[in-house]
Amino acid sequence: MFANVIPLRCKFDPHWSFTQLLEEVQQMASDSLEHSYFPLQRILAQHSQTSKPAFLDTSFQFDSNTVQNIFTNVNIGDACLCFAPHSFKIGTDEIAS
Repeated sequence: MFANVIPLRCKFDPHWSFTQLLEEVQQMASDSLEHSYFPLQRILAQHSQTSKPAFLDTSFQFDSNTVQNIFTNVNIGDACLCFAPHSFKIGTDEIAS
């Protein structure tokens, strides 16, 4: 699977509902598609003075699937949140994918 990661800066209103937050993030993601041609590796190269760019500390990924571990899940209405660890390493001469 190939994924072109596009870093987005999100500013949230603490008074938003979860639905409003999702709509805002959806709109932001749609608006960012015009910049999707710019590879993440080139963005990282522009910030070469830092060993770990601060804007990559947090990521959000939405996956729709069925999770059977009911002991670690949090249910909010009809949404089910579960812990799913994810990590990756990028070498200096590699392209993120």
